[in-house]
Amino acid sequence: PMEEKSESFSLLKIFSARAAAEMEREMVAQALRESEEKFRLTFSTSPDAININRVEDGFYVDINEGFTSLTGFTRDDAIGNTSLEIKIWNDERDRQELVRGLKEKGYYENLEAQFRRKDGTLTTALVSARVISLGGVPHIISITRDISERKRAEEAMKESEERFKILSERSP
Repeated sequence: PMEEKSESFSLLKIFSARAAAEMEREMVAQALRESEEKFRLTFSTSPDAININRVEDGFYVDINEGFTSLTGFTRDDAIGNTSLEIKIWNDERDRQELVRGLKEKGYYENLEAQFRRKDGTLTTALVSARVISLGGVPHIISITRDISERKRAEEAMKESEERFKILSERSP
């Protein structure tokens, strides 16, 4: 009888440890699912352009609707191509600067650059990016915000101030 109780107690300990481990595993899996869902929703619903590219060559892995709204390039246009192939950078040196900063610090904040839309027009935007590892390969996740309206407003203000200065200098 004493051996039976000891054996039962040992089995009970084993079962409870397994149950606790299974509950913990399920909690971790649930937290991971929730984290992935938050990322997916943030990625897909952001009005800013968000894209994921390989660091090495700018190969597009994913883009969101904000990217299409900003550039006109669809998922079919971008994914599977590089940023150089779709000629999105108006000045290739801007991409080089972004990659240089990413390699140095692992992130880049507020790089102002001009981008070529699918229709050939240019827009000015701010890019912030981070290096992430996907399958052991360095990738860039970047968020790009269109600032072309702000730039036009700044230029208009500057021109207005210059006209006012000229008028005030000429008036008696």
